[in-house]
Amino acid sequence: MLRCWESVPVFFPWNKVLYFLFFALMIAAVIALFKMYLERNMKDRLYYLGEYLWDVFRCGRWKLYFAGEREGAGAGICMAGPVFCSALMYMGGNVLMEQKEPVLVLYDREEEYARLFSEYLKRQKELPWQIHTYTRAEELLAGEKSGEVTMLVVAESSCEEALNTLQPTCQAILNESGTLRFHQFPNINKYQEAGQVWKELLALYVETTGIRMPLLCAEYKTRFIGMYSPVHRCLQSTFALTFAQLMAEKHPTLYLNFEHYVGIIELLPERQNRDLADLLYFLAGDEGKFPLRMQTVIQRKGNLDYIPPMPNGQNLLGITWEEWRSLFQRIEELGKYEYVILDLSESIQGLLDVLQMCIKSIYADQRTRCHSVNWINMNSYCHYARKRK
Repeated sequence: MLRCWESVPVFFPWNKVLYFLFFALMIAAVIALFKMYLERNMKDRLYYLGEYLWDVFRCGRWKLYFAGEREGAGAGICMAGPVFCSALMYMGGNVLMEQKEPVLVLYDREEEYARLFSEYLKRQKELPWQIHTYTRAEELLAGEKSGEVTMLVVAESSCEEALNTLQPTCQAILNESGTLRFHQFPNINKYQEAGQVWKELLALYVETTGIRMPLLCAEYKTRFIGMYSPVHRCLQSTFALTFAQLMAEKHPTLYLNFEHYVGIIELLPERQNRDLADLLYFLAGDEGKFPLRMQTVIQRKGNLDYIPPMPNGQNLLGITWEEWRSLFQRIEELGKYEYVILDLSESIQGLLDVLQMCIKSIYADQRTRCHSVNWINMNSYCHYARKRK
């Protein structure tokens, strides 16, 4: 028997306390400004505030504000009102204060699979749901209320009519037999890699619900490093990929390849259903869906994240510098990666602009006599080339 929850709800989690205090102080500030406006003493109040702060700074001792100068209970601002209003906003479930978090329910009678896949999902950084996992139908029906399940994921062998009472926003079947027994729902191969199952679930969720990711503070300041050589067969992609893997050991790193004739696939043999062309297509769509859609394209090699390159180099030639700049800006706005390694070629429009954008551009110079490769900083060359233009 397995029933696991991603988190145990508490009455006042710390992030809700911050909301609570913020709105209480905002309400108190509005009341104070309104009171000063009515009493026409804003100048005197601000003068007194300045004297109070200077006195505290000079003496190093705190004292009551308006100590000994209060003319009654109405002279100050009572915080009971703002705190009470903020509590009502919190408890009332207003959109400003609290929104119900989406819930993904995973139901599979195979306990080991349910446990391992649930643990895998919880390790994902940008998980848009709470995960509720069940291996018995009676516990599922007792633990979940109708209409509160955002996404229901059910193993083919565990699917039954009683689950229809949950009325989820979207539902998927983990196919076990290879045949479409439940053709009315999207079927996902249960026995493929867990990462691929996760990406297919995420893509289904984005398209079905139209979810938009909220604007979050960037976790990292993204830096771009460009790798380029006009000398072919100088192991540029091998060097760039190895460099990216070494960077990924200590820093969140993304690798992008812009080769015209893609040989990097031999170094990254994982199955690749989507590539850089799909990411550019998503860029033209809804901005709020881009972060989740990008997760469906990203592949991993060890600690390194990479986006499979376009298999047809002709597609690279038709993409303008403005489109590339827009893509790089969106990746930078996400703030998920500290470094983005660009494995460049002449097929990309605005090559010099891309190299100039990078904090460091590395150029391969092959010496004919000893057949060695010397990687040098190319930023100064880009600056010189721009002046020549």
